[in-house]
Amino acid sequence: MPKNQKGFALATCLALLPVFAAMLIASYFVVASLNLDLEAKKICRENGIQTFKQVRPLLQILMGLNPAAQALKLRYEIAIGRVVFCTLQKYCLAQAMRELNRVKKLRSELDIKQKQIIQQANQILKLQNQRTLWELQNVLRNRQISIFKISKISVSGAAAKLSVRPTSSDVAPTYRTENQFTKKQSLAFQWQYVAQLTQVIKPLQGQGFKFQRNCAVSLKENQKWSIHTIEDKFLSKSRWSYY
Repeated sequence: MPKNQKGFALATCLALLPVFAAMLIASYFVVASLNLDLEAKKICRENGIQTFKQVRPLLQILMGLNPAAQALKLRYEIAIGRVVFCTLQKYCLAQAMRELNRVKKLRSELDIKQKQIIQQANQILKLQNQRTLWELQNVLRNRQISIFKISKISVSGAAAKLSVRPTSSDVAPTYRTENQFTKKQSLAFQWQYVAQLTQVIKPLQGQGFKFQRNCAVSLKENQKWSIHTIEDKFLSKSRWSYY
């Protein structure tokens, strides 16, 4: 091969060397970051599943109290009607008032029980949200990927509440789930970070990638109130970009 051709080939290789190096580094980092991503998502999903294993029975109990709430409401309305009737018929008024007061007490007790169930579920959701946020921040802050330094870590996730609402403002009302129940009930988290090259490769020092990830677990409104993970259905899609 003529010397000028050899020189051209060598110059071409040298010119493409940074490109090949960048491609190699990018490929390495994508694989390494996927492992980190899987570890973070494992935390999110396992904590979410454990959370709803605790919340689901409470939701089932609350919904199971609806027939009792309906029965007591009907009994209350009948008792009110009897009091009105007995106001004119003095001989039965005392008995009618006793029945009315008895029903009021039962409804008040049921109302307290319903609210305690909701408060207990909300407390579980709040504590598990705080726990998951801490664990995600911990795994991201304590993990370094070889020649990359992870920085600008941001983890977010609002604490969900039991996604139910009363059907009336009455004492001991029946409860129903919110519209878009699965979306509103989800325990969702987003995290992002920047991974920059360290001083090991000085020509590329400071270059890196920005990653954004998310994960969510929720309940599906069916006969079993099944627990399932949400794959970007209600969330912005996970993505990464050159930084």
